[in-house]
Amino acid sequence: MNAILIALSLATRGGCDMPAPRPVPTDITVGCYYFPGHFNAARWAPMKSYGHPRPLLGYYRDGAPGVADWHIKWAVEHGISFFAFDWYYDYHTGRVSEHNTALDEGFLKAQYRDLMRFAIFWCNEEGAAEAPYTREQMLLLGKVLGERYFSQSNYLRIDGRPVLFVSEPGRLWQSFGEGFRDLLPEIVRAAGLPEGTELFLVGKQSDNLDRLARMGFSACTAYNYAGNRTPNDGSPLRATYDDMVEVYEQMWRQVTDARALPYIVPLSPGWDSRPWYGPHAFVRTHPTAAKFREMCERAKRYVDPKLNMVIAECWNEFGEGSFVEPTEEFGFGALDALRETFCRPGDWPPNAAPSAEEKATWTYDAIPDDPLHLAPSAQISDLLPWGDMEDNLGWIGFDHAPAKFSTEKPHSGGRSLAIAADTGVKSTAHVGLAFGREYEVTAWVRCSPGANVQMIAALFGRDGRWTRTYHDLGCSESTGWTRIAARIPGLDPAIGAIDVEFVATGGACYADDVSVSVVGALPTPTVFADTCASADGWVTYDGGPASIAEGALHIPSGAGVKTRSTLPAGPNTTYAISAQIRCDEMATLEVRAAEFDGAGAWLRTYAPIASSSVSWQDWVEVTFTLAFPADTQARLADLEFVALGGEGFVRNVRVVQGGRLDRR
Repeated sequence: MNAILIALSLATRGGCDMPAPRPVPTDITVGCYYFPGHFNAARWAPMKSYGHPRPLLGYYRDGAPGVADWHIKWAVEHGISFFAFDWYYDYHTGRVSEHNTALDEGFLKAQYRDLMRFAIFWCNEEGAAEAPYTREQMLLLGKVLGERYFSQSNYLRIDGRPVLFVSEPGRLWQSFGEGFRDLLPEIVRAAGLPEGTELFLVGKQSDNLDRLARMGFSACTAYNYAGNRTPNDGSPLRATYDDMVEVYEQMWRQVTDARALPYIVPLSPGWDSRPWYGPHAFVRTHPTAAKFREMCERAKRYVDPKLNMVIAECWNEFGEGSFVEPTEEFGFGALDALRETFCRPGDWPPNAAPSAEEKATWTYDAIPDDPLHLAPSAQISDLLPWGDMEDNLGWIGFDHAPAKFSTEKPHSGGRSLAIAADTGVKSTAHVGLAFGREYEVTAWVRCSPGANVQMIAALFGRDGRWTRTYHDLGCSESTGWTRIAARIPGLDPAIGAIDVEFVATGGACYADDVSVSVVGALPTPTVFADTCASADGWVTYDGGPASIAEGALHIPSGAGVKTRSTLPAGPNTTYAISAQIRCDEMATLEVRAAEFDGAGAWLRTYAPIASSSVSWQDWVEVTFTLAFPADTQARLADLEFVALGGEGFVRNVRVVQGGRLDRR
């Protein structure tokens, strides 16, 4: 790195005195996936609202070279010699996503970048329903990879071949079949690599490996096997880390016994996706550094002699509870386990951490609340952070490029959000919708002559995932500042959160002072309500009396309770079921609705309930969606709770008539 770049890097890092990294040698090449998901403050909201984990670096900005230097230092001092960066890319346009800021602006501009290698892990996770890739799109991919990454001196190579990890090889099979192998030389030429160079493709796949080899892949691996489990361990949403260690070894044995492709052995220190998915999350309980070290020791038996590599998932996937980066809660435990397993004995450098002053140069000043964990309060006047546009934060383009702000004629303050012609921008923060409340979304907008702007809301389910639908909020073509306002009733049990988005057509448009607020409660027709202070309204599955403990319905492990009464059912009938639940550590509670005909005879079917499984160790209120399809034969339904893997408790059950928010 030249002197100017080093000086700029040090200036960005606040002139810190970080001790120079001291790489520790290994006899096995150790890599680590890297999740570049912290490119704005809202991305830390789930961790902040959940309460942990909190990185030792604080809630940092992806793209800060100082962050990358500490990551490099910690990695190489614990035997990790390369990062495989999760890489997000629009294959239609060739645009590289904002997700990649950590690589492009952080790692590749870090002072100590040359101490580590890196590779691209292409997250081509569009889904099989998307149109197949075309030859032209693959050549564009090669061009982008060649220009941006393969040309870097520290790009990971095996036998001189640039390594490319592919998340979904099946998408390539869907598009080209075995003919993908014939396309590889063209991709190499598009990448500008020397004639005769071959790519070293690594597929994230653990079965059907003969097909992978026929496509031209050189090796296989996995991101994780967190969901694989033995049948007798835990419950649907809970399983032990001890079981995870056993299952990982089963998978390593399965892949290595197949002998179809060289294998990069995957490792994982744990799994806890509650920050992302709340009570519906799957968790591996009781992970420890000692148990992770045991997994690492076992992995040595399966290391492929041709590659001599393992890869850990993940450096920093805090929302999934699978990380080796040091945190305030777990310190350096996972990194030390890697070092103690794979590094040669010697004078290992002591673990160090940045000062509070240094951390302040790259941490966010404010982290918004997360709608999955903190229900919106009627006392909060504005639930949408950064709507005043004064901080140049909180908004991104539909292409994930940073949003632009204008200082010309803002509605108030010093700037407004600028939306270029025929493009769109959206809020990075989501606002949670509590069932039974009404919300108002407002914004001030203005348009250039001949242009118009539309305000919409993307709709997210109660599990935080986008439903791939939108709700229209209003539009304007006024050249002066004009207020748009729309009400959103929180009566659709399938919708748990919204964002705010603007689309400009025919010219540039501007938005300012955007807000989302609670305006009041909505009348919600209740069809069933029970505090569960007594068990009078419930029976067990075998017809016996239900029991009460701790002022709630008590459901022993493997048992179920059901209502004595039934609910009206029929085509397109929708209900929201809310209940407070608590589980023991290994239990999962499932809510069910048995379907009956008009005479009360059970149809031996259950109505579909979205995200019907929950597990939480403190009392938490959860809303479920009960929606009968248009062709249902049911005319009545009951309500049931089942405890699996441990005991559960239920109280304050309420079923209300729901409604569907208009969508497009």
